[in-house]
Amino acid sequence: MVERWLSLKTSEGLRPDLVGCQNDAMAAGARKALAAFVVRPELAAVRLTGCDGLVDGGRRLVDEGRLAATVITPSNTGPAIDLVARALAERRQPQAELLLEPASYPKTDALGPRPQTAIPVSR
Repeated sequence: MVERWLSLKTSEGLRPDLVGCQNDAMAAGARKALAAFVVRPELAAVRLTGCDGLVDGGRRLVDEGRLAATVITPSNTGPAIDLVARALAERRQPQAELLLEPASYPKTDALGPRPQTAIPVSR
């Protein structure tokens, strides 16, 4: 997908400050595509972020310098089992929703300044 976007005429003069991806695997794939786009070698330095934040996944990629950051999404299995067990024990419907708090890796104060301009994304 990144390779196709880079080959469009409209992306010729564009150098994004950051590419945000829906998960760490996509971010790793985008990193490879940017690094392989030899027509514009400066794109290899674009910062990428992912989401999942697994220790052996996104956090390792951040520690290796391949991603700028990732969002650690907590597992929902344990809390879901607890909700069901509590509902069964109390013989009532489980609560409608439970919000699990994501976390930045690294912490947001270690990420540095925000870019001054935003790049519009077309769909």
